[in-house]
Amino acid sequence: MKKNDSENVVYVSNQPPKKKSSVKFILIAVIAVVVGGGIISSVSDTKTNPENSAAVLTNTDKKTTEEKTSVTSNESPKAASDVKEISNVIYDKDGIKITYKGLEKEYVSVSLKLLIENNNSEKYTVQATDITIDGYTMGTLMSASVSPGKKTNDTITLLNSYLKDNGLSADTISEAEMDVTIWSESNILDHQKETLSFHLR
Repeated sequence: MKKNDSENVVYVSNQPPKKKSSVKFILIAVIAVVVGGGIISSVSDTKTNPENSAAVLTNTDKKTTEEKTSVTSNESPKAASDVKEISNVIYDKDGIKITYKGLEKEYVSVSLKLLIENNNSEKYTVQATDITIDGYTMGTLMSASVSPGKKTNDTITLLNSYLKDNGLSADTISEAEMDVTIWSESNILDHQKETLSFHLR
């Protein structure tokens, strides 16, 4: 009896086994579960531990405050004038009173502060000329008009450069002298003139 040759034929399939697709699907699913679990855990930790979030915000605010404080402390303060208050009456006659109020130092000058009072019934003018500081004549003057029964503040300004040219300093000047001329609005020709000397400090 002859055997049928077809019985010895082996059929080979070119299709890959379906089990490999299943393995890939399972791996992807596992990775998704792990990643998703980590995200959920992080969100849950933030919700259940609000103190952690508060601590982060507090530290951030603290750093911001420290930075602002550092910037503020490094800023150069604005320079202010150096004022030394004095109240020395240097003239008081015929209803006119002049009070020396001290020195006021600025960046490029120093000023002699004067308070002028008019206790008369008409307007008066007070003018200071021939001003000397520690024996040196200064190229400056002062003129103020004061209404009846009023007061006014005025200054005699001395440039630091002019003081330096005469070997003087705003920090050390000590004596002043000036000629004061005073007249009323109604009688300009009938004026009073007097030399005043006083200490600056």
